[in-house]
Amino acid sequence: MPFLRLLCLAALVGCSATPANLDCPINTVAVANACRNVCQDQSDCLASEHCSDGACIPGAADDGGVSAPDALSNSRDATANPDASPDASLTRPDASETKPDAHVVVNRDAGMPVECHNRSEQSCRATPGCTAYECPTCEGSAFATCANPGEGPPPCAAPQCRCEQLDERACDGRIDCRTVSCLDCQGGLNFAQCLESSAIPMCMEVSCGCAAHTDQASCDADPVCHTLFTQVCDPAIVPPPLCHMDFSGCGDGARVICNGPVMCRSIAPNCASGYAVATDGFCYEGCVLALDCAI
Repeated sequence: MPFLRLLCLAALVGCSATPANLDCPINTVAVANACRNVCQDQSDCLASEHCSDGACIPGAADDGGVSAPDALSNSRDATANPDASPDASLTRPDASETKPDAHVVVNRDAGMPVECHNRSEQSCRATPGCTAYECPTCEGSAFATCANPGEGPPPCAAPQCRCEQLDERACDGRIDCRTVSCLDCQGGLNFAQCLESSAIPMCMEVSCGCAAHTDQASCDADPVCHTLFTQVCDPAIVPPPLCHMDFSGCGDGARVICNGPVMCRSIAPNCASGYAVATDGFCYEGCVLALDCAI
């Protein structure tokens, strides 16, 4: 009889004994005889868990979780590898990963980043924030690149232009080129073209209506004309022959280029003292008073 009482007492003690406290690793807590990961909000738990009282509990938050056996099978085995780190895919992305590139323009109308580089000129000029830069060319300037905000103009190489493509100022700055100026009807010299230094300059013939004058008096009276002369000598008087200058025509322009280069093979006329040989840019025009020479 005493033996049966002792056996029953041992059974009662064994049935009422509580399990030993769980030794959970760092960042976990004992919940329902299992170690659960600690949490501050739902982002610290798996999709199949919910954060409750600082611990990740299996099951959705609205269904109160799952039964203890299912919880044990579905939970992460925190005790199997105490040093295991949380799944990296569950961590929040670094805020720096969402920042747009410093060279990307944000199109605030569409809310999307816009890259300016490699855009055509038309697309660049139509995109807010992008800047179209040009570089000089022999004909003026041309589109060079499309830049992002904060980017300066690109380095532009000086164009290698032919003399014929230069304006007067650029032509004067080139030692291998020469400026050509031609007269207008009022006698003014105007830039006409830029030529290679070895080229022979030529001027287009101006038409001022002076050919209509058939006498010296009317030609002299027209402010846009100059009088042409021819030397006439009397061969009967020798030596020396008696020569004088006679009216031979009326040329266009108040002034004329004297002793300039010509393209023809004619012989230059003889002009008396006080006169000069006038040229029209192609050939000899005749003799004029030296006062009518522009250059």
